Amino acid sequence: MRVLVWLLLVTLPCLALHESDAGKIDWHKELIGLPRIDTVAVAPRFEQAAGRKPSSFIVTVSRSNVIAAINAVDGTIAWRHVLDMLDLVGVYRSNPGFVVTLSGPGGAHLRSYEATTGHLLFDSLLHKSDAGRLLEPVIIGQDVAFSVDKTSDVFALTNAYAVHRVDGLTGETKWTWMSEDQSSSILFCKIVATEATLYLVGLTKSFKGYTLHVVALDASTGTTISSLGISSNVNGPSDFITLTSARTPQPILVWLEDGYIKSVVLAPELNLNPRTIREDVYKELRDVGIADAGIVLALKQEETSHVIRVDKIAQGVEKVWEFANSEASSDQSESVYSSGIDMAGQPYVARTYWSHVMKASSFQLFAANGAEGKGMVTGFTFAFDPVSHGSIQHFALEVANPQPYVFVARSMFTTSTGALQLWQQEAVQWTREESLAEIQAVEFVDLPEKKIVEDALDGHNFIKRLLRQIKDARGFQDYFTGFARRFLTGSSGAQRGLSRKASDGSLWRDTFGFRKLLVASSSTGKVFGIDTTRGDIIWSRLLVEGSHGGGVMPFKLFPLTTVSDGRKPEIVLVGHRHSPSDDTSAVLYHFEALTGLDVLGDGQRRDILTGVEVFRGTIADAYLLRGGNKTVVIVGDDYDIRLYPDDSLTRASFSGLASSLHFNLESTKHLTGYHIHPAAGGGAHRAFSAWTASLDPSEHIQAIIRRPHEPVASLGKVLGDRRTLYKYLNPHLVAVLTTSKAVRPQCSVYLVDGAKGTALYHTTFPAAGGSCNTQATLTENWLVYHYYDEVSQASDSAKGYRMVSVEMYEGTGTDNKTGSADLSSYSYDSSLLTLFQQSFVYPHGITALTTTSTKFGISSKDLIVANTKHQIQSVPRRFLDPRRPKTKPTAEEQEEWLIQYDPVIPDDPRRVISHNYRVAGTRKIATSPALLESTSIILAYGLDLFLTRVAPSGTFDVLSESFNKLQLMLTAVALAMGVVITKPIVHRKQMRQRWYYS
Repeated sequence: MRVLVWLLLVTLPCLALHESDAGKIDWHKELIGLPRIDTVAVAPRFEQAAGRKPSSFIVTVSRSNVIAAINAVDGTIAWRHVLDMLDLVGVYRSNPGFVVTLSGPGGAHLRSYEATTGHLLFDSLLHKSDAGRLLEPVIIGQDVAFSVDKTSDVFALTNAYAVHRVDGLTGETKWTWMSEDQSSSILFCKIVATEATLYLVGLTKSFKGYTLHVVALDASTGTTISSLGISSNVNGPSDFITLTSARTPQPILVWLEDGYIKSVVLAPELNLNPRTIREDVYKELRDVGIADAGIVLALKQEETSHVIRVDKIAQGVEKVWEFANSEASSDQSESVYSSGIDMAGQPYVARTYWSHVMKASSFQLFAANGAEGKGMVTGFTFAFDPVSHGSIQHFALEVANPQPYVFVARSMFTTSTGALQLWQQEAVQWTREESLAEIQAVEFVDLPEKKIVEDALDGHNFIKRLLRQIKDARGFQDYFTGFARRFLTGSSGAQRGLSRKASDGSLWRDTFGFRKLLVASSSTGKVFGIDTTRGDIIWSRLLVEGSHGGGVMPFKLFPLTTVSDGRKPEIVLVGHRHSPSDDTSAVLYHFEALTGLDVLGDGQRRDILTGVEVFRGTIADAYLLRGGNKTVVIVGDDYDIRLYPDDSLTRASFSGLASSLHFNLESTKHLTGYHIHPAAGGGAHRAFSAWTASLDPSEHIQAIIRRPHEPVASLGKVLGDRRTLYKYLNPHLVAVLTTSKAVRPQCSVYLVDGAKGTALYHTTFPAAGGSCNTQATLTENWLVYHYYDEVSQASDSAKGYRMVSVEMYEGTGTDNKTGSADLSSYSYDSSLLTLFQQSFVYPHGITALTTTSTKFGISSKDLIVANTKHQIQSVPRRFLDPRRPKTKPTAEEQEEWLIQYDPVIPDDPRRVISHNYRVAGTRKIATSPALLESTSIILAYGLDLFLTRVAPSGTFDVLSESFNKLQLMLTAVALAMGVVITKPIVHRKQMRQRWYYS
């Protein structure tokens, strides 16, 4: 049977790309996500690449748990590794040869990567993940240090009490040291290595706070040399730091106590003699990343900060420079600090801030060893754009010293909007928009035809139209060349040049409607307009003015006007604005889709999306009422209804529809249906509870899945015996996914009539590992859900992933039509339906799934899934038909194209529509129809962005590129010549016949 299924795969239209199509009809935008800047242990920093040719790259760890290296020259990703979120990176260390990470609970995994290529050298499990200690913050209990002897070994601190020496080439553990006190009384936080000794510095809980504890180990054997508690009082791990320097063979422990800096030189015997600097009072010690060069930053209680470094006699620390005006004021923003090392090993400390007076960013660089060891400062201003990128949150620094007293700074800034920008002095070199890895909502926008755009530009001006036509005539040679190429080769060239805008900045669609504008909003408060042809960013806007930073979380996007309305496409975005005082308000933005220009503003700065506050509180849900007068309906947490546009026409139209509107709101424990009461005395409409689903008290709602708004071409399915099954098309139907925290955790899937709360379908299955990761999609009368079956109920089944297909039809059987699409939900017949369901074994886990959508809904709907192998795959609906017979199909079943049931969905690599791209971290998949009924546009987004197009029923409405147009033309010419030649012959013959018979 399985052989027959594979043969069917060969005969079905193949949706996967040919190798020649990759990069032509699809694109892949590889991202790393927003960099983590909460601690210096994982923050971005420059690293010199080993080799003859000097080059550098930026190593970073992102919030998406990606460890990656970015080429400093052009901003491309040199390499990346996407780790599971349960394997969170706690710390990494890098040198020109290796990048070492410690990740997982308590630092369970130690991995080493080749610095230039990212090849994994080893992955050592230092302890089991379930034995890891989850400490907050993560800098407690985890640290990594390179050995300073001739080996390439690595020291790793895990679980706050264990130290491992690991071979840097093989990952083999040479020795392990365990603290005698493995309880929570001593928490080791940092390790520092010398050639012969390894020092551990930790915290011991005291009455007032914490005291410091130091242990000295023999670096070669791991035996304890000495252990000592230091009389001290600190608030946490950020209050102390260990400094090493070429000035001293021994590290120096520096901590902040009662506002004063104290220090002590660490020796193997731990004969400690603390010293105190009482010149100034400080509020914070800040590690800027060059502790191994003997430098730390100290922030005073006033608006200044001091650069502290190991003193010349290596017996303590001293102040070597002061940065004035570090805190935010009316003249400038708060200063952001960083540090770097040049190729000669010389340390530098830099700061940057935004000047409200100069309307530019200021940069100051302190060279600790400049001016013949005395130290010197240089600086400049650069034209950072806060309107486009918000504010600078962090930067990594690299400095070159080509000649005495000349310093060239190269900085990679991380902004509040998620942009990564590399600047060399005052010039920007490249920008990466990593906020695209945090997309919350997307909307496809149809582009206008070129003729319509041109007519709108020319108006009724004859001169403008004439000049434009003359200008267009200059491209006749290119047009003729392209026409000949398309005619001779069959290539439509639909992708050629489409990513370019017109000289006036306008956009237009291609012949088949493959080209659209993708409007995407991210969690960083930024909105993008992306050309679907190549993935180019056409425009980007901040939802909050740049000087104020981010703070808006998008909720939903709605197309208020479209090209089909005869107007410019416009988008409405609703979201939540979070103020510094933790107040939340619902905000609304209205902008042009093609340009990103604000519609609500005063017209002076349309490139800034100002938005309006709708109400104080949170949004329960939002909808778009379609029709002649499109209206955005916002339901607040107070159940009041807000409308946009809020004018008399909209209110009157909504009042006429309010009594027939139903919607559902979800909480973690309840599913409630609401209907709308008319406004009293001209006030706002209000939602009232109509029903509440009776879920088990232990159940929690994970998601509500609604049917997409798309056309339905066929209302039924004609069977082989000419009977008909009519589709159950209840417009209020919703799928509800729940999880139960009972003694035996379970997952549930419901199909609920959203108008009256009737459960039409319900199934449960055990929660794998105690948690539910159910994925589902609902379209027309078809529900598909996917889960992991850890304990199969069938005796002959094994553990694995299951995919269940459910189809719903009207009435109690065939030829029983109830008109579910138009039937009142309160009618008894609305609950009469026939269900067909079947379970299949799916070979992979799934992170997202949806179905294809076409313009008229005529083409069959295939299932599009994102699997855990970082692939986007298509599954034909015929494979998931729940009516597939268990035995050999009869003649009538064959007429319906039904194939015999096979429990396993084949893992056909030809169905991988992402080709050889590794599309990582997909969370959602969106689809949009093209102008061709055969074609659906697919967008997968999450960590990466991937867009392609598929034809579930084949490209029946367009000639394929393999069609031989030249042969057709020659055949037509031959036929025409045959007609021309034979016509006079036939005419003479007919004349002779007439003469003879006459």
